[in-house]
Amino acid sequence: MNRVGAELAAEDARLEAEGLRLAGERRKLRVAVSLVRHQRDLENAKAEASLAASREACSQAVEEAREADR
Repeated sequence: MNRVGAELAAEDARLEAEGLRLAGERRKLRVAVSLVRHQRDLENAKAEASLAASREACSQAVEEAREADR
């Protein structure tokens, strides 16, 4: 009976260590996902600003062309 108890204790310790390792991996993955989301948001903001600037330049060019036709 003593041997079985020791084996169970060893298995319990192994499972506890594995659980801690997995919890650490989960934290790392959460940080990585948060970083990727933040980078995506920054890239989206840059793209939106670029698109707005492009639209403004296009509108200005159209207006200048209309003025030149007059």
